[in-house]
Amino acid sequence: MADAQVKKALKDLSLPLKPSATKAALAVADKVRKAGTSAQQNDARKMLGTRYEEKALVWEGGVIPLLVALLPLCKEKPMIEAVSLALSLAITDYEPNIALAAEAGVEKSLVELCKNASFLVQQHAVTAITQLCVHGTAASRAKILAAGGLKALTTIVKEVDTDDVIQKQGPPNKLIPYKPGQRQEEAIAAICAIACEAKTKKTAAEVGTLKQLIKLAADENASPRFKEEAAGALLHLVTEPFNRALCCQDGGIPPLVSLLSSSSLLAQVMGKVRAMREEELQSGVRCDRGHILAQLQMLLDPDAPS
Repeated sequence: MADAQVKKALKDLSLPLKPSATKAALAVADKVRKAGTSAQQNDARKMLGTRYEEKALVWEGGVIPLLVALLPLCKEKPMIEAVSLALSLAITDYEPNIALAAEAGVEKSLVELCKNASFLVQQHAVTAITQLCVHGTAASRAKILAAGGLKALTTIVKEVDTDDVIQKQGPPNKLIPYKPGQRQEEAIAAICAIACEAKTKKTAAEVGTLKQLIKLAADENASPRFKEEAAGALLHLVTEPFNRALCCQDGGIPPLVSLLSSSSLLAQVMGKVRAMREEELQSGVRCDRGHILAQLQMLLDPDAPS
């Protein structure tokens, strides 16, 4: 996409809302998704977030603020699918554009899009939320939570993309493929990224997140990523005494223990154990499986007999 094409996209994406916004958003998305390497993708993202001028017109932040402004205005399914895709791709793993989206106040719109009837829109929204939670600021995470983000993400995680559910979506978007389960994978990643926030820990039980994470961690049919993300989020949440008690009560310990066969999860567990039992884990401590399981039991249920 040359400068002339970028400027055309800027005009088509500028308010008031125009029918040409759909085609412009897809052109923006293609610049990233058709790039050959990660470096080329980031070059494209940099260009999309660049300030442009034309005579008396100035576009600060390139297409990013324009896409954010369109999110709550798009009513037609093809348009909101294209615009949400373009924004998601434009900010993924690129902190300058994540900052631009946050400056434009994207958080509330993304949470609202998690409730959109289109699974593609949900997927794009939760992907963007994950980016804001992982690479953004505490202020962005707070805005997501204040807008009801935890409940919206939990609702998506609860749903299952069966054939019947997919068919009810109607004819697929030929320009934007959807893989069953993608929105749930992104939603659990977002929950894991936001689980360390104090408000998440205080509301996780109320909105059903805690029980859903326990269910996922115990689900034999869930993917390894699902199970590990769920367990990772649980390990954050159980640092809150109330959540720890509920986790024990609702059977959260067995699935966490069984997942210790995963080295990545094991590292998370040991990090939590070390942080909470610093005085006990000094040099020379035995870090074999039995010892770790005992420490995990202490972490989740400190009142249990040793």
